[in-house]
Amino acid sequence: MENINKTKMRKALVEVSEILLKMNDEEYAKIPFDVLDYIECNKDKSYVWKYNDNLIFEEQKLSEYTLEVLAYLCMEYILEGDEQVVAKEWFKMNIG
Repeated sequence: MENINKTKMRKALVEVSEILLKMNDEEYAKIPFDVLDYIECNKDKSYVWKYNDNLIFEEQKLSEYTLEVLAYLCMEYILEGDEQVVAKEWFKMNIG
């Protein structure tokens, strides 16, 4: 994530926070409290975004920042074994 726009990232954290609430409890529990706390403390308090349950994930019109944060969280905390290795290699090659 080069040249991070702090305003866009803070808005992305709002979207990430809402999406994490849609995760099942087992996956959500894998994300450390300090990471979740960071998201909550640093998200844009004035930006309102709600997950639309009538749309599939790909139709949510998420920002690039949101997708990158979600990919990182998945890769770092949710995926395991070979899936995690492949995700980390892909992340390193495509995002940095």
